[in-house]
Amino acid sequence: MRKKDPAMFWRHHANEDGKLQHLFWADGISQKNYEVFGDVVAFDATYGKNKYQYPFVIFSGLNNHNQTTVFGSAIISNESEETYIWVLERLFEAMRGKCPTSFITDGHLSMRNAISTVFPTAHHRLCAWHLLQNATRNIKIPGFTKEFQRCMLVDYEVAEFKHKWDALIRKYGLEDKEWVIEQYENRKMWAVAHIRGCFFAGFRTTSRCESLHSEIKKFIHSRYNLSEFLKHFQRCLNFMRFREVEADLASVVGKAPLETPFKQLEKSAAALYTPAIFDKFRAIIVKAFLVYVSGRKLTATFQIFTVSKFRTPSKEWHVSFYPPTPVLKCSCQRMESTRLPCEHIVAVMVILGMHEIPPSLVLHRWSKRARDQIECYAADVSGDWGSVNMARHAVLLDGCREMCKLAGDSLGDFTTTRDLVTTHTCTLKARKKANEVHDNNEGNNESIPLRNPDRAYRTRGGSSTSSTKGLRRRKTTCSVCKTPGHNKASCRLKSRIHDMTQEVYGEDTHSQDQQQY
Repeated sequence: MRKKDPAMFWRHHANEDGKLQHLFWADGISQKNYEVFGDVVAFDATYGKNKYQYPFVIFSGLNNHNQTTVFGSAIISNESEETYIWVLERLFEAMRGKCPTSFITDGHLSMRNAISTVFPTAHHRLCAWHLLQNATRNIKIPGFTKEFQRCMLVDYEVAEFKHKWDALIRKYGLEDKEWVIEQYENRKMWAVAHIRGCFFAGFRTTSRCESLHSEIKKFIHSRYNLSEFLKHFQRCLNFMRFREVEADLASVVGKAPLETPFKQLEKSAAALYTPAIFDKFRAIIVKAFLVYVSGRKLTATFQIFTVSKFRTPSKEWHVSFYPPTPVLKCSCQRMESTRLPCEHIVAVMVILGMHEIPPSLVLHRWSKRARDQIECYAADVSGDWGSVNMARHAVLLDGCREMCKLAGDSLGDFTTTRDLVTTHTCTLKARKKANEVHDNNEGNNESIPLRNPDRAYRTRGGSSTSSTKGLRRRKTTCSVCKTPGHNKASCRLKSRIHDMTQEVYGEDTHSQDQQQY
């Protein structure tokens, strides 16, 4: 794989006997995807994908088409905290030290501890579906799970959330319940009231990981060894990336129909966002019809708009507008959570007469041009060097011309631009030097001969799978003597009857008995 992809990264760990224990890998396209979309990472493990019964760990996220994309993969021998720390450190190494801003997991304790150790500044969110399952399993009271879900997902203020939680605990008498106390201590990992403003790209559950597992099952069998596993997993990745290319083509060809009265604003969004993200923004425009600007306050540097909701005027939000940039911020912080303007900001934009979305409200990862550098790398791998270099030179010349036009009018602007370019050049040189050191260390992967792990065999009396758990095998009953434990072919009573028949009648009736039974 390294011969086909020069940027292929892999690391492994073996035990004292030289048998492979852990393996992490990420190809060049996965690394490029991480550079653009690696701000939010879903971290999950699946099982039974190889004949060694080693857990399979996948790091995934969302691209600009709202599709699942894979950043890296690992095969591990166990799920201890030390193992997950090793895997996360390899992810950090493969991605040149870029840290994700947010993680979402199913709440596995080893995962939680490993993430807090390797990425202490990242926001960690627990899967809502797993939390509801745990609530049903630990608190076996009808109605509790539904009210717990409301506390978890409704966008309350912090004080209002505490009031709702205290009322819920008093209602069901759960003040001394250990599971309830533990969940309240971890409320900043699951309650929307406490994670407001943290970017999770729309992730609430690990259901995308589960759907990714079901997709992988179409390509991988549990009896595959490691080399076969890697081969067929790469086929699965290629299939997923082909769908991404189809989505890129669909975002370029054709125009989205305009359905709202704000035609200019909707047209601007259609030109910026991919079709999947544009559909989300159009739904926000529709919600903007349910709110109105009820007040306005002027200050020396910015304006504050009060936005209320029809039929519930007591519910208010405050949108700050800074004219020079322009920058708009809302007190609901949904812009920070989803990186899409909320309906309150859209209502203020309509009042201000804005027909285009300001650049400060457009996140690059949701735009149509977010995957340009990934496509250039894919062309590099395929060997289309000429067209890629021409495209790079064209982009470089256009950027230089634009910088000269903008910075040429003022000496101060020109000096600032020059310093910015110099700083960025030094950063690129340092990154290139780090990459060269990284490539020189790749020889460590091939220096030690490896042995295959021990193959896992299913033993009698072992743990059953989820599909057969709780089911007992039906005992075989003989159709001749009606005794369990054997069938008619091995029945002793049948052979005795045959011998007695020969003694009485003096003829062979074995064929007749076979026909009868």
